[in-house]
Amino acid sequence: MHEVELAEIDLNLLVALEALLREESVSRAADRLGRSQPAVSRSLARLRVMFDDPLLVASGRNLVLTERAIELRAKLAPVLEEICGLLEPPSFDLATAKAQFAIDCPTAASMILVTRLIGQAAAEAPGIEFKLSNNPVGRYAALRTGEVDLVIDTLVNAPEDFYRQRLYENKLLCVCRPGHPAAQGGLTLENYVAWPHVRIDTSTTAVLETYLAQLKIECRWAVCAASYVTAADIVSRTDYLVTLPEFGTDEAMRFCQLESHPLPFEVGGLGLDQLWHERSHRDPTHRWVRNAIVEIAKERLRDST
Repeated sequence: MHEVELAEIDLNLLVALEALLREESVSRAADRLGRSQPAVSRSLARLRVMFDDPLLVASGRNLVLTERAIELRAKLAPVLEEICGLLEPPSFDLATAKAQFAIDCPTAASMILVTRLIGQAAAEAPGIEFKLSNNPVGRYAALRTGEVDLVIDTLVNAPEDFYRQRLYENKLLCVCRPGHPAAQGGLTLENYVAWPHVRIDTSTTAVLETYLAQLKIECRWAVCAASYVTAADIVSRTDYLVTLPEFGTDEAMRFCQLESHPLPFEVGGLGLDQLWHERSHRDPTHRWVRNAIVEIAKERLRDST
């Protein structure tokens, strides 16, 4: 065989070769391939050049294989089988799948979505291991490098080269202890500003602060908390206020005696989204995780209405 660049090889010729070597006849090979006899004859001519061998030679009224062709016939079938295997979609058995999956999200999203996801995976896909983080600063770089597989958060100005899916519309509420004087008769903007607040370092808080700055409204941050659970506990024990997304508020009320009130202003354009990279878009394990999160979010919405 002449030295040939792999890019120059037409894989269809190998399919034709397999039929010719199996049938030892141009006409029968054409029938097998569903092609015309002249087309298969042209393929044979190209194969003879490619392998620098006649491959099939006349013996009376029949064609017989050359020694080179006999050698190729033994090797060709497994090669074509391997090529077909490359083109087949990957098999996926949820019960036996093995994978590590990294999710970056704030505590609230973790509590209402990811913990339920892990519970479902433990029953249906025990081979999937999860790593959870909350790193708003480096999450987009981590998605690009594969260090993180999925981001769930209020994603404002996220890069457009990621896939993005809305899970919730993110309505904000003011949360306080029951009977808080600021909420007597309805929470006013004056009372909202007058009372001290607990700040949580999240993307939602960043959006809220930007909106308040545009309105020239200043809140006094008495405490900066690491998670909404800590913030809720502080608020339940003090006269401090905290602003939480609605889905986080419901979860916080499971742990603390609290009440919620509509904000005296409207913050639009917020939502809880999941974000992922092109590299994992078609991966069956990733698709299962993302779809499971969507269904958990839908169930959570049904339960809250």
